[in-house]
Amino acid sequence: MRGVLVALVVSSGCATTSQLSTDWLTPDVLAHDASKYPDDAAVVLYRADRYLLETTGGNSSERLSHVAIAVQREGGFDLAEVRVPFNARQELLVLKARVLQPDGTIKELSPRDVLVDTNGKGERDTQAKFFRFPDVRLGSVLEYLWVVRTPWILATEDQETLGAFPVKAYDFELTGSRRLVLETIEYNSTQPIDVTLLDDGRHRLRFSLRDLPPREPEQWMPHWTFTEPRWAYRVLGYKVSTLVTNNWYREWTDVVEAFARRAMVEPGTFDGFTARPDLSKCTDARCKVLTATDWLREKTSTLGVATDRELKLAEAFQSGKASNRERVMMLRKVLDEAGVDVKFAATTQLLARQTARSFPEWEQFDRLLVYVPAQPSIPRPIAIELEAEYCPAGTLSPTVAGQPAFVFTLVGGVVGDGLMQGEWVTLDAEPTVQPGRRDVHAARLEADGTLVDDHEMRVEGELSEPWQHHKLSWRTRDFERDLEARATAVSRLTRSTRARWLDCDRLEGRCGYAVTLQAPRYAVRDGAAWLVPLKVLTPLYEVFDVRERRHEVHIGGGVGPVEETIELAAPPGFHATKVPDTVTESVPGLSVRITAERTKTGVKVSRRVVLTPGRYPKEAYPAMRDTLERFQAVRNTVLTFEPD
Repeated sequence: MRGVLVALVVSSGCATTSQLSTDWLTPDVLAHDASKYPDDAAVVLYRADRYLLETTGGNSSERLSHVAIAVQREGGFDLAEVRVPFNARQELLVLKARVLQPDGTIKELSPRDVLVDTNGKGERDTQAKFFRFPDVRLGSVLEYLWVVRTPWILATEDQETLGAFPVKAYDFELTGSRRLVLETIEYNSTQPIDVTLLDDGRHRLRFSLRDLPPREPEQWMPHWTFTEPRWAYRVLGYKVSTLVTNNWYREWTDVVEAFARRAMVEPGTFDGFTARPDLSKCTDARCKVLTATDWLREKTSTLGVATDRELKLAEAFQSGKASNRERVMMLRKVLDEAGVDVKFAATTQLLARQTARSFPEWEQFDRLLVYVPAQPSIPRPIAIELEAEYCPAGTLSPTVAGQPAFVFTLVGGVVGDGLMQGEWVTLDAEPTVQPGRRDVHAARLEADGTLVDDHEMRVEGELSEPWQHHKLSWRTRDFERDLEARATAVSRLTRSTRARWLDCDRLEGRCGYAVTLQAPRYAVRDGAAWLVPLKVLTPLYEVFDVRERRHEVHIGGGVGPVEETIELAAPPGFHATKVPDTVTESVPGLSVRITAERTKTGVKVSRRVVLTPGRYPKEAYPAMRDTLERFQAVRNTVLTFEPD
C-alpha cells in the first residue's frame, strides 16, 4: 500500500454543465483480440472513474463513470442491463449509451429507452435510472457513461470492485480545487498515483491499470479488497487561506464524527421512540446494561434485516424488526438516559475486507457495536454486539471477538458543537455460542435391505440464524421440499416423512429439525451378508473438491465443528463383522476424527470435522485436501453384516 498527500489548486469557476469529458471512446480503445480471452464471457475493454471537486462558487462534486464491455459468450448478456443510482439531492447531468455490433452498425439509446425509479425522496434514499441494451449479440460492444453532480464535496471515496471479467484498461482521475488537501492510497499495486499540476493551477491525480486478469471465484477465497488493485482518497482539510486550514478527515475521530452527530444529536433521529425498559430494580450500571440489552433483544429481531438499514427508530422498534445499526442507536440512547457511560464502537469482521489503520475512512468498518467503558460496578469494558441474535451483553460472535475497534463518542450537546473523542481497542469478551452442527442418526437395517433413519439435525450460534429465518418464512411445503432434496443425498430412492422443526431459539442461538428417512434397497446382498455404505446427509465442504487453489484459503466466520453420530442396528440374526479403525488427523486449519465400535444391536460411528478461522497460504491447501480425502475414504466405508 502506498499513500500520496497533495494540496489541490483552485479551480477556474463553476460551469452549468459537466467539465468532465463525455466523448465516445475511439476505435483504437475499443479494439481487442478476442483470442486472448478464450474462456471469458465478457471483457471490460475500458472503465474509468473520474471526479471533479469544485469550491469556487459553492462546493460541488461531479463523478463520471465510463464503461465499455465486449460480449463474447451468453454469460455476458446479463451485463446488458445497467442501473445508475443517485439520491434526491444529486443531479444526473449526462447519461449516454450505445451498442456497437459486429457488423459495424452502431445504435445509440434514446431518452425513451431509459426507465426511472424515483421512489426515494430523502437525502439518503436512492433513486435510479436504468436501461437495457437492445439486440445484444455475441461480439457486441456495450458502451455507456454517466455524470452525477453532488451539491457538496465528496470527501471520501473508495474504489469499487472491477468485477469478475478481465479488464483491458482502467483509469482513475481526480481533479480538484487547491482549497482541498487530499490524501490518496493504493492497495495491491506497484503502479503509483501520478500527480500533475495543470495550467489553470489545479492538480490532477491519475491511477491507471492495464491488462488485469479476471477474478476467478473460489469458495473461502480472500475478499476482493485483499487482492484487487484499487485506490481510495479522502479530504484532509479545506484551505480557508494560505495560513488557515479547516481539518476534515485527518484523524479517525473526524471519520466517525458525522455518524456520531447523526446518531446522538440530529433532530428527528429519536422522534417517537419512547419505549424504555423497566430499570427500576437496577441500582448499578451493570444491571442497567444487562437489563436493557435483554429487553432490546426480546423486543426486536435482526433476522432478515440489512445490517446498516436506518429507518426512524420508532418505526423500527414498533415493527419488531430492527437492523444492527438501529438497535445500536436505540440501546446507546436508552443507556445514556439511564446515566450509564456508553459509547459507539466500529470494527471490521474477521477477514471481511482489507483495511489500513494509517488511512482513516468509514468504509473500512462493517459492524457497529455499543461499548460500555469500565465504571463503578463494571470493572472491565463490555462490548455489546447486536447483529447476532444469540449474543447477550458481554459476549461476541467469533467473527468480531478479538478484532480491533475504534471506540468513539461526541462530547457536546448540539449539532455543530462538541468534541469528538475516540481510541482504538481490542474487542475482548467472554466466549459466546460457537457455531457448529450436529447430526444424530438412529437407524436400522430391515430384513429386505431397507434403511430407516430417524435423523435429527441441530445447529448452534451463527449457523442457526439462517434456519431460524427459514422457520419463520418457509411454508410447510417449502420445508418438506428442502428435506426431500437432502434425502436424495442418501440415495435416489430415499423418501422423507415426519418432518418437523425442533426447538428454535434465536436468543439461545440454536435451531434444528427432525425427519425420518426411508431408503429402499439401500443395502446390497453379498451371498448371506448385507453390505451397508456409511453415507450420510451432512455435506463435507465442497470447497476442497478442486485439485489446486488459485487463491489463499480464507476461513472466516460461520464455521465450527461438524459432528455426526450414527447408531445403526443390524437386522435380527445379523452382526457386524468389522468396524473402521479410529482416524485422527490434523493440519493447519483443519482436523478430523472418526471412531467406530460394535454395540449390542449393531454399530456406532462418530465423525468430527473442525475448521479453524484464519488465513492460510494456497501452499497449505494440498495438505488440507489430502486430509479430508482420507477422512472421506473412511467415511464412505461399507459395513458388512453377516448372519449370527
